[in-house]
Amino acid sequence: MTMLTGRRYGETLVAFFTMLQLMDRYILSKDNEGYYLNVKLHGHSSVIRASNLHVLYVELGKWLVTLPKNYWNQKK
Repeated sequence: MTMLTGRRYGETLVAFFTMLQLMDRYILSKDNEGYYLNVKLHGHSSVIRASNLHVLYVELGKWLVTLPKNYWNQKK
């Protein structure tokens, strides 16, 4: 995996936190094994674990695209 540095890393973090703003609830934590994210969005939930924030960002994006298409037409 390519490590992001400088501006690209900052842009990735902005995108990551923008995705988190979509969530109804989220808990972002760090332990000895890495990071984990417990998310809930309109009745869908997931726990995502990763060794670093970049991988967590990628996994969160993968989870978001697995949501049913009709979700994206719902209004909060």
